[in-house]
Amino acid sequence: MSVTVPVCSLPEVFHVGTMEPTHRKALSYEGDGLSVSPCPEAWREIARLGDAPTWEVKTCSGSPLLFFDIHRAQADRGLHSAISDWAIENGLAEQSEQWLSVFFDDECDCCRFMASDTREGAIEELEEYEYSECASLDRATTLIKSGATEAAVVCENMLRLTPAGQRRARGSGLTSIDGWQMAAVLWAEDVAKPNDDRIVGCWWEDIFDPIGLSAPRGVIFTETLASIHIHEMDDLVPVPDMEISLSLSEVVLDSPPGHPTRTPENEFSP
Repeated sequence: MSVTVPVCSLPEVFHVGTMEPTHRKALSYEGDGLSVSPCPEAWREIARLGDAPTWEVKTCSGSPLLFFDIHRAQADRGLHSAISDWAIENGLAEQSEQWLSVFFDDECDCCRFMASDTREGAIEELEEYEYSECASLDRATTLIKSGATEAAVVCENMLRLTPAGQRRARGSGLTSIDGWQMAAVLWAEDVAKPNDDRIVGCWWEDIFDPIGLSAPRGVIFTETLASIHIHEMDDLVPVPDMEISLSLSEVVLDSPPGHPTRTPENEFSP
């Protein structure tokens, strides 16, 4: 059985910070790999990286870097469900009831949400808004975008990483909102890449809004770094944030989305 998954390619990306794994931050929103982007100066500002060095990242062959596209995968209901099932079956994630505070962010022109463990906590986050209570996140965003309400409180079952998943993702502080995306990174590493070794990592084509702490970003799998060309840039010549046009495409994998190629037990066995 085969499955088609969304990918995107870029000619080059950049990493800002250290290349020494032991010096990396304990928490990563991209997983346990090398964080990259096409806009290093934006991320220098967002992540408060100061005068950290900038590294140019390319393939050794000169071919484009191929990434699993997280946002397009998340929008695919079938793939979304299959990745969730795979993560749960492999002990990397679990379903968790969360209360969401949903609101419209004028700076990014989109709806955003925060997670709380209780209804009261979600309402407290919206103290500056007139809010409604909705049955689903989709319904909440529809009402907010239409102007029917300023904000909404929603109770949803969401994917949360288990301790095993958190160890894999280098994210002990990640919330359930990040849970599915981190599970997708692990699926891409364990299932997609072994089926197509051109895939070097995962990509988030986020809105470019440094003031709102948002910009396109990606991660290159740790196991892939040995085959990637990484060059430290001259710190006297700032690297401008570039308008890199993504090339969107799809690849066909020989295995179904839920078919694991390794397990957490194998990953953590001594």
